Amino acid sequence: MEIVSVRDMARRMRELVENLEKTGEPVLVTRRGRPAGVLYPLSEEDLEDFVLAHGPEFTSAMREADEELAEGRTLSLRETLAEHSRVDLSGQEVKILSLLIHGEAIDEVAENLHISHEAATPLIRQILSKLAGLSEEEIERLTGRDLPRHAQGPAGARRGQ
Repeated sequence: MEIVSVRDMARRMRELVENLEKTGEPVLVTRRGRPAGVLYPLSEEDLEDFVLAHGPEFTSAMREADEELAEGRTLSLRETLAEHSRVDLSGQEVKILSLLIHGEAIDEVAENLHISHEAATPLIRQILSKLAGLSEEEIERLTGRDLPRHAQGPAGARRGQ
């Protein structure tokens, strides 16, 4: 990572931005020898996420959420659904949803609930139907005939194999 002073950056801005676009390597900017900022590569696709993630409303909400978490002021998934949703899910459905939220695939959900893959699939479709207000036909059209049996890990590697 290149390190430049504010003064050097002002003189070389065009060169630094061209190099940033070409290499994708960030540039650390210093003022009086101390870090002051970073020039970071940003694609058009990432722009909206960057703006939203660094907006004052988001950063304020995240700071508040971190404080609530540190103080132990949290809600369970069931409490959150009850507070923010008009959908009433059974205990088993909340457990399935929690497993799915944490990245578990159907095989892991089925194993956790001690049921077959074939029994888990309609339960998951039922939850999706309740949450999204979609019909069984719409859920089947969106998910295909079979939901994936295994979660995909990094670079397409299958988890648990």
